[in-house]
Amino acid sequence: MKIRLLLFFFLSAVTLSGYSAEINHGVKIGKALKPRANMSTTVTIGASTTVVGGSAYPNLTQAIADLASAYTLTSGTTTFYLAAGYPATAEPASISLTSAIGTSSSKLLVIKPAAGVTTSITGSRGAGLAIIKMVGVTYVTIDGSNTVGGTSTNLTISNTSSSATSGVVWLGAGCANNTIKNCILTGSGTSSTLAGIGNGSTTLAAHDKTGAAAAGNSNNSNTFQNNTISGCQVGIYSAGNSTASKNSGNTITGNTITSAAFAGIYAYWESGLTVSNNSVTGVAVSGDAAGIALGCVALTTGTVSASNGGDVIGSTVNGNRIGTVVGTGGFSSAGIYISYTATGTNNVVNNSVYGVGATGTTPDFSAGIFVSGSVGTNNVYYNSVYMNGTATGSMPTFAFAVGASNAQTLNLKDNVFQNSLTGGTSTPYAIGAGMSSFTGYTADYNDLYSAGNLGMTGGLASGTAKAAISNWTTTTAEGSHSISADPQFISTANLQLNVG
Repeated sequence: MKIRLLLFFFLSAVTLSGYSAEINHGVKIGKALKPRANMSTTVTIGASTTVVGGSAYPNLTQAIADLASAYTLTSGTTTFYLAAGYPATAEPASISLTSAIGTSSSKLLVIKPAAGVTTSITGSRGAGLAIIKMVGVTYVTIDGSNTVGGTSTNLTISNTSSSATSGVVWLGAGCANNTIKNCILTGSGTSSTLAGIGNGSTTLAAHDKTGAAAAGNSNNSNTFQNNTISGCQVGIYSAGNSTASKNSGNTITGNTITSAAFAGIYAYWESGLTVSNNSVTGVAVSGDAAGIALGCVALTTGTVSASNGGDVIGSTVNGNRIGTVVGTGGFSSAGIYISYTATGTNNVVNNSVYGVGATGTTPDFSAGIFVSGSVGTNNVYYNSVYMNGTATGSMPTFAFAVGASNAQTLNLKDNVFQNSLTGGTSTPYAIGAGMSSFTGYTADYNDLYSAGNLGMTGGLASGTAKAAISNWTTTTAEGSHSISADPQFISTANLQLNVG
């Protein structure tokens, strides 16, 4: 009896000390779980070897894998610094971040170049992949500046794959409160790489211009700031899951997009989106093209309804500069396109639009700013649009157009809309409206100037032309302070007024 008792206490003590033992009736007592160690708050990426303790790794892939499986983040900010020795092709596959890395509002992760370092991450990541892909990740910042709080762009991320469903940086479903900033993001061409930054579903899928094949869920409060993007079908793409399940609170600001296929910035099923102070140029495709498109990219003189538009509500499009947007092959072009909205208010304020191409044939057309059919409210204030150059299409062109056939709640004030396109068989208009009823239309203090008729009502393809401002104001109740005069822009691309 004494021997059995001693053996019991011995085995219990061994188990409590962290080992396993099996007593004679076959019951196994498991090893106690050892808590994860804290990862160093300063981690060097590009070291020749991995340093025990989580402070140095040859590449991001190994560091992130260790963070997900062996370490935990301490409260505050942990920074992965890309060192001078970090090779551009160091990553063996897509850099994959998931919720397992353990970031939160109190445990932040930053990836950035070390002080004074300019570096790059390059690879060929094919269908469904991106150079950096996040799924369900929160509170991660990828900062391309090599200074603290800086705005320099010292990190280039490039995907050389020719796949049309590949990306550069992609945020999958459930990504929230992340920031991508100060990076140079390049794809392999505007007919291949899907997006410079994608904020959609877990699976990268080909875009549908009247839908959102790459729609996500709960991708909220992400910020994409001060990035330079080129060589992609879409510069920046963000899409929620449905009308009832929109993304919310995302911000796209201060980015420069220099080449894209059908859209510089494309958003779908979003609420409270801010698109501000971006520069978009060089959008060209044999198809419909838009500098900034909210809700849809398919433009026609017909009405876009809830069935083919992913409504974006409560958005602000402010301070953007849009130039050289051309849908070739007889298709439509628009500098800024606000599609169907079921509710809420969208604000389009203080934007500059120039160089929108005009190749449209029935039912396609061109517009500097185009607001489609809406149930919600659209406020369009302080914008400048200059349609200039040679038109090659047969359809009308507009500096500003609203496409709905029914009365709209539209507030249009303090804008300068000039259309001086020539050539082709199209007619240039400063303004056009698909509707004949202007209940809910409030407009004043606008300069509406055209080389042809001033405006058109009752349709954008074959409505009623309004030759002069007096004809327009009589039909629409435009305020008495609106005028029609050449605004004398400084140049075709500088839409400040020449007051000298």
